[in-house]
Amino acid sequence: MGISYRVRFWEIRERPGRRTPFQVRWTVGSREKSESFSTKGLAESRRSKLMTPAREGEPFDEQTGLPILELRASK
Repeated sequence: MGISYRVRFWEIRERPGRRTPFQVRWTVGSREKSESFSTKGLAESRRSKLMTPAREGEPFDEQTGLPILELRASK
């Protein structure tokens, strides 16, 4: 499991005509990650939850793209 402190976020992307049209995109190290949501509010909430640990200097898992603490909590 590789970890990285290099995390970058993009604005929420809208993809009209899709079942889940709002996409949160970010990179961890050099890997691009994304999650799709049915509403912009859900997408903004998820983006915010990902940005908080990044601002606090928490490492992210390169494989899953998730903060290490979130990953441990889900196990």
